[in-house]
Formats: sequence, C-alpha cells, structure tokens
Amino acid sequence: MKKSIKIAGIIATTAVVGILVAACATAPAAPTAQRMYVGHSWGGERAGVTLENATSVIETRLFLDANDIITDVQIDFLLLQNGRWIQRNNSRARVSINFAVTPTAATPAATVAAHTPGASMFTIDTNDLMSFYAVGVDTDGTVAFVFVDPTSRYQLEARFPPDFDFSQPMGNLGQLEVFIPTVFTSGTGFAPNADWIVSGDGFTIDLHGQSIFDTHPWNHVIYERGTFQGTGNATPLREFLELAGVVFGANGVPMAMAPRYGFHSVGGWEGNFVAIRQYMVGRNAREVTGFGEFSPRHAAAINPQTRFFHWDYIPDGVTGATATWQDSFDGIAGATVRISRENTSFQRALVAAGFITEAQVIRGRF
Repeated sequence: MKKSIKIAGIIATTAVVGILVAACATAPAAPTAQRMYVGHSWGGERAGVTLENATSVIETRLFLDANDIITDVQIDFLLLQNGRWIQRNNSRARVSINFAVTPTAATPAATVAAHTPGASMFTIDTNDLMSFYAVGVDTDGTVAFVFVDPTSRYQLEARFPPDFDFSQPMGNLGQLEVFIPTVFTSGTGFAPNADWIVSGDGFTIDLHGQSIFDTHPWNHVIYERGTFQGTGNATPLREFLELAGVVFGANGVPMAMAPRYGFHSVGGWEGNFVAIRQYMVGRNAREVTGFGEFSPRHAAAINPQTRFFHWDYIPDGVTGATATWQDSFDGIAGATVRISRENTSFQRALVAAGFITEAQVIRGRF
C-alpha cells in the first residue's frame, strides 16, 4: 500500500511547484506558489484495518495557492485486484460485439457471484461499469446497444435489426422485452428478485415492460444529466441512439460503426470526481470542513464517540436517519453518487494542511 501511495504522490508532484506535504503533516507549510496535501480513506478502517493493509483506498490530492485557495482536487478510487492496484475511476475500456448473439435474461440473485448471467452480445474490459453504455452497428445496419441501469445495476442490452421501427418512443421499449437484463454488474444496487421486482425507498416496481427510465425514480439521473440529458419515454429510439453516437443513412438505416462507449448521467466515477473538482476549485480551504454539511437525518448516523458514519448507529427514537450521504437530485459538491468515503479523504487532506483536526473528520462508509 505504501508503494502505491508513494507512486501516486510522485506522479502528482510533476504538476506541483512548491512543497509536497505528506498526509501525516500537522501544520500547513509556508506559503509558496502552490502546495499539495494528501488524504486517504479506506475500506475496513472501522474494523481496525490500517491504511497499509487496506485493499480499497480513496486518495485525495488537494492543491492550494499561496492564499489557500483551492486550485485543484484530484481523487482516485484505488482497488487491489490480483496483486495490483487499479483506479476504479479510470474510464478507459475495450469493447467488442458479437452480433450473432441474441441477448437473453440473467437469472437474478442478490449478489454478482450468485447470479447466472444471460447471453450477452458484449465483451467489456473496464475497471468499473457504473453508468457505462456502448453501441455498435454491424455492416448490415444491425444495432447492438448496452446500458448499465443506475438502480438495478444490470446491463440492459438491445439488438435492433436494420428494418426496426426506430421512430418508436423509448417508453414503448420495455425491459425483459426489448432491453434485456443480461449481466449483473454490482451488488450494491436494488437487486431485482427472482420475479424481476425491484423494491427500495418505498417503491416496488415490476421491471417487466418498464422503460429504462422507469426502473426506479433514482433513474432520473439518466435524463437530467450527461449524454442522454433531455430524453424520456417520448423520445424516439433514433434520437436516443444518435446521442449514443449512431449515424443513420439517408434511407433511415443505421450506418456501420465500430463499438463506441461512454458513461451516462454524471459520467461514472470519473465524471463524479470531476464534478467535485469543479465544485471545490476557487473556494478558500480555510473556510471549508468537507464537501458540505450533513443534514440532520444524515448526522443522526454519525457515532459521536468514533465519528464513524454507518447504518448500524441510529440512536433510539430517531426516525428517517440514513447512512448513505447522497443527493442524486441536487448533488453534493457536484456529485450524485454517495460520497461519505470521498469526503473523509478530502477532510484528511485538510488535516494534512492543518485547517481541521482528525477529531473533526467524519469517517465515511465503504
């Protein structure tokens, strides 16, 4: 772990003029043209795992000018996989399509390991599939499209022959009918049960026939932000596919194209971390204590003795508390994903700068 963090620091210093202050520093350095401070949060801290032994780490590099104005915030979500560290927020991918495959539905389960994948047209190699989408067109005009649902976390795949009626509205193209849930990508969403019913936050929704916008009210991020902003159930399929990169010929048939991909909504992990950067840059680091204030219902889940933010600490008599610090509608520091972990890492960079103390850090939930 120490080697990985050291490498990240070395890379970052190529852009820094001034003094590099390690995460263990207790006081700010003398003003220079620019300084960098580093903070971390990590999985297992609550159970006693040290940073050196962690296998999932969030690292924040906070850059300040001579007046303590934030000039940059760089966040990496690091995972130890097969003996090497990868960036979860690395948005590079390799995609290939087998147009001969007809997608079939998976057998649902509560975890990725327990579910049985269906037949998929896509082979995808990327560090994380949150908000991923990809599309390609065969030489005969057949379109293959995949889209990771932000709530169910399934790859929804559709295969459209060249003579398909692309004028149909998206609301007519239901899941398990046209958009087929083939592969479960993450066990942290609202996993559908064996009957393809999603339950959570007071909603129970049968996915049969639901459009990709209607898996859950949380799917509003699809049409309110990013690539597919402004779309909805009334949007013609052709318009939706054009936003993904498909080009239609004069005869209305999609033109052949190699696979292309992206990340919808805010843009996956990388997009959310960029949004945080844009929100924080220009602020005075001495005047912030984190990404924002915890609302009363979030603050109720902070253990006052340990400062851990977690769902197993809800005081007696408190209702409506939540240990997911997230606001997908308005965002928190620009992000729509849950960010208590990232906030911890950012706060520890502020500790390194000497602006707050470790006692003020809220230890977020991995």
